[in-house]
Amino acid sequence: MRRWGWPAAWAAVAVLAVLAGSQWLLPPAFSSRVARVIGRAVEARAVEAVVYSFPALKLLAGEVDLLRVDARAARLGELRVSGLLLDAGGVRIDAGRLLRRGELAFQRVERLRATLYFSEEDLNAYLWATVDPQRLLKVRLERGRVHVSGRVPLLSLALKLDLEGRFVIEGPDAIRFVPERVAVEEAEIPRFLLDAFLREKLTVPLQLKGLPVPVHLTELRLEEGHLYLFAARDGQL
Repeated sequence: MRRWGWPAAWAAVAVLAVLAGSQWLLPPAFSSRVARVIGRAVEARAVEAVVYSFPALKLLAGEVDLLRVDARAARLGELRVSGLLLDAGGVRIDAGRLLRRGELAFQRVERLRATLYFSEEDLNAYLWATVDPQRLLKVRLERGRVHVSGRVPLLSLALKLDLEGRFVIEGPDAIRFVPERVAVEEAEIPRFLLDAFLREKLTVPLQLKGLPVPVHLTELRLEEGHLYLFAARDGQL
């Protein structure tokens, strides 16, 4: 037994050194690559990522215990997003593709929650860039409420409009403004015309297919100056 005592001890030390070294080196290496990939995908100004497994050697097989991403000033199609947060667990990725080609390919995701938050400036920039280049309308966000005010070209008139309502989720990847109080300057506008106008102008599609994992909207929350959207993964992956 003594003859094998020192070799066994050195082997144990070597194994511990490999485990400790991998735990120190691999998570940052994978995290930086994931941050770069997602940063390119959503055109983010800044991205931080945390990729963690224990033992970290599992990462070489693509097994990820925890994956978190915080992307700031990102874009989903034509819509600017102040922040995008991803929190995933029980993940398997193609580690070879990530390390060799800089591609993030998910093979399994057991848990995923995405949070997107928008400022008033984000929503107004989208509105003005897509449907209101004259900047006649402006969106203001309050807790639980949305205000839209300005002038609208309707029935050959430029009418002063003041709306109060809320956003609702429409389908897996869009939100729509639903008016609950409508004030139109000195005009009687049929409600169906106004609803058609608002559906066209104030439905906001989100390019969620640009994310590395398919997700769909599940919840929204309005706070002072901000809109928060929550999404979960689609089906089984």
